[in-house]
Amino acid sequence: MWSCKRGSSGCPRWRTKVCRQAKSNTPEWDGETDMSGHLRDDIKLSSVRETSGVTEVDVGYGKNTGWRAHFPNSGTSMQDPQHFIEETQEVMRPVVIAAFLSHLKEGGM
Repeated sequence: MWSCKRGSSGCPRWRTKVCRQAKSNTPEWDGETDMSGHLRDDIKLSSVRETSGVTEVDVGYGKNTGWRAHFPNSGTSMQDPQHFIEETQEVMRPVVIAAFLSHLKEGGM
């Protein structure tokens, strides 16, 4: 799992773009809470893998914060859904596809 912390060396450019977009779209609660850590500070990416002919990378949140990402994303009885995960996927899809195609043209995988 790749972390999206600032200054990560060896990160391909598309990973940096995905992390930046996910961080900017992820809402942050400024009120009081007994939870430690913010979603936007715990974004993770898996390594590139190929399974049954499908090349994929998982993008999400770490173990400490990921379990609560669905509350602001999907909404609750007290909070409207924000759909920040889907928004990030839609915006970044062309960037990631272009990077994958470029990698394949260069002889990757």
